[in-house]
Amino acid sequence: MAKRMFEFRIYPAIKQTNRLKKHFFLIKTLYNVLLLLTKDQYRANGHSMSRNELNNAIKRFKEFNPNYNEIHSQVLQNVSDRIRKAYGHFFRRVKERKMGKKVKVGFPRYKKFLKSIAYPQSGFKFVSDKLLYIGKVGNVPIVRHRPLVGTIKTMSVKWTRSNKWFVVFCCDIPEEPKDAGKVETPIKEWNYKHEVGIDMGLEKFLATSDNVIVENPRFLKVEGKRLKRLQRQVSRKVKGSKNRKKARVKLARQHERIENQRKDFHWKTANMLVNNYDFIAVEDLNIKKMIRDHRFARQISDVGWGEFLRKLGYLAGSAGVPNPAVNPAGSSQECSGCHEIVPKDLSVRIHSCPYCGLVLDRDINSARIVLHVAKRTAGLAGTHACGDVASTSRPDRAASDVVEARTIFG
Repeated sequence: MAKRMFEFRIYPAIKQTNRLKKHFFLIKTLYNVLLLLTKDQYRANGHSMSRNELNNAIKRFKEFNPNYNEIHSQVLQNVSDRIRKAYGHFFRRVKERKMGKKVKVGFPRYKKFLKSIAYPQSGFKFVSDKLLYIGKVGNVPIVRHRPLVGTIKTMSVKWTRSNKWFVVFCCDIPEEPKDAGKVETPIKEWNYKHEVGIDMGLEKFLATSDNVIVENPRFLKVEGKRLKRLQRQVSRKVKGSKNRKKARVKLARQHERIENQRKDFHWKTANMLVNNYDFIAVEDLNIKKMIRDHRFARQISDVGWGEFLRKLGYLAGSAGVPNPAVNPAGSSQECSGCHEIVPKDLSVRIHSCPYCGLVLDRDINSARIVLHVAKRTAGLAGTHACGDVASTSRPDRAASDVVEARTIFG
């Protein structure tokens, strides 16, 4: 069974909105209290509280504060599950750190506010196509802009800083049966009719190996003037005043507008690639390392490489399109025609090879190298998924031909 998320916007009435806000506040308080109890238990006895102990603590807390009787019991029990998961991830990261992995341990923290509350099993149902019943809240208008597929397992109510409400359904979808005897095709029997390599950039959003260029929309730069003006308006308002709250909502909606524009652009570009190609090779970018360079951090954050590659991998996996990610080291210096090294600075945007005379856009040349490395790696390994491979055709450049390939097949 595969899991898929479906998000819909809801429009609660004023009384329903007040109830939801009260639920969010009470659950946030309960989370912090349970986290404090778990910390004290660990300091005293050397082990964390079990789920049953946490649920018993919730019962005692309900007796102490009758307001918690207004919240659905499934939502309250989900708080103990969150605490257990937070501690489980913490201890997992501690073990990974001891094994030598560079990860941040991150002890569970107290929460200032919650972004969502979850109904794990029950407490919700569709009254009609336009109404959703939420336990202890009532019938809330919902916009179902697309059909739900599969079996609904859980539902979460989400609140955004721009004062918008959403519900997110997690559904189980049966996976299509795969061919058990299917054998991956080596490079000598390569049968992909429409294959492409992709080079990501800042000047251009991406360039493909077949000369297609997608320009960088630069949403943050285009909408930046209004964003700065709204930020100044918020800073001028008195803290805690109603005018500051109104200004903050306007600022949050502007941030949300930019985010939605970027998401829409990413999904449309990824759909275009998946619909037109049956093999898509991309770069395995170390974005966390690249974003440390303060000169390009803002532009890299604006272009959203990581989110785009995640969406592309999701769509490619759903469509059964191989989507290998290869190490991009040296792709901008190697000639796609003769595979000789042609050194060039970042300011040089045209690739001109003195050995074979190839002249073309620098990014398109890199995209062709990405496709060549993905095909060569798959061919040498005999499958599309392989580890590090060194080229034997050119022993003088064996060190530079070591490739790291990771193939995502959904």
